[in-house]
Amino acid sequence: MALPLWKVKRELKRLVFQLQDLPRRLRQLPGQLRHDKTLAEYDANFDQATRLIPGAALPGPKVALLVIYQPRGLPASIFHTIEYLTRHGYAVLAVLNTPLPEGDLARLTALCWQVLERPNFGYDFGGYRDGLRILNRQGVTPDRLIIMNDSVWFPFQGDPLAQMEAALEAEGLDGLGLNQDQKLRRDASGAESFETRQLESYFFLFSGAAARSEAFQAFWQGYRMSSDKSYTIKHGEVGFSTCLMERGLRLKGMIRRQEFLQAMEEAGVEDLRLALDYAVYADEHHARDGAALLAGYDGSPDWRAQALAHVKAVALRRPFNVGFPLAADRLFGTAYVKKNSQAFFHRMRMQILRGIDSGLIAPPPPDLLSEFRAMVEDYERNPPANAERTL
Repeated sequence: MALPLWKVKRELKRLVFQLQDLPRRLRQLPGQLRHDKTLAEYDANFDQATRLIPGAALPGPKVALLVIYQPRGLPASIFHTIEYLTRHGYAVLAVLNTPLPEGDLARLTALCWQVLERPNFGYDFGGYRDGLRILNRQGVTPDRLIIMNDSVWFPFQGDPLAQMEAALEAEGLDGLGLNQDQKLRRDASGAESFETRQLESYFFLFSGAAARSEAFQAFWQGYRMSSDKSYTIKHGEVGFSTCLMERGLRLKGMIRRQEFLQAMEEAGVEDLRLALDYAVYADEHHARDGAALLAGYDGSPDWRAQALAHVKAVALRRPFNVGFPLAADRLFGTAYVKKNSQAFFHRMRMQILRGIDSGLIAPPPPDLLSEFRAMVEDYERNPPANAERTL
């Protein structure tokens, strides 16, 4: 039986990407061959390579492990996050993947329970691994455990942690994330279904039982952290959730693609027009299609059907909350915003700011809004030369 055309196209794109990525993989090969030795040496010299600093905050039954990478010093949003976690009863273990000026370090230790300084080895998952190593050494077994990094403004608006803790209890879940990846799958007959995949790795909330589980502990004891970004995404971000779900732990994201698309199916035509008006595109042909739909808006059933097909096509290819920030805000709220330096994410932040200024999106606290606005304006003046995906 002949393969469907969409599957042939998908495999060709995958082959092209692999060929384009081959030079990078060849450059990284020597480091990968040395990896086991490098990791063994790091672990053997862990106490010499790291520094654990006691903070002023008291320990408690809930712990938040926050990995920080801020080579230019700590922005206000870091303190906003720590103070928010503390108000919810979390003792914060901050893991620094880069040195900080003494003034910033003093402010940090005044708010945190402990601060771990470490080399930037293994990206965020390396920081997660080492932070959990400290907790295990100290015999800390929290009733709730948050693992997160500083690649998001959190919380951007509302009280998402209260919602997540309530959902953890009410639904009998083992873990929650802010966003959970889902992929659309088609069987041989063409029938569609969603495959639920990993929690995005910038925020996890776990029950105490989940954090103590054999699956959780086995993953981290066996995790071979690496400073290869593609390895970290595959074996860290994707591998972590996959390991837990395959061993029976119940994980869920507060926002998911399937729920978004179902809501769009039920949306009124004016809501769809607004979704497109505030849309963000990473693909030129989608941008052209969206502009044409807006220019031809007439409120008709035919326009609505075309707009729905367009939203689905874009949302299945790209992160839906980035592509349609106003529509996602109306459905889920905007609990967080990514700080990713890619232009796609920058345009999303511009649209969120536009929505705030027009009164369609609730603003974050004033200090956070000032930082957010400044980042948007600075990006416009000085777009980064090498904008990479962040974890």
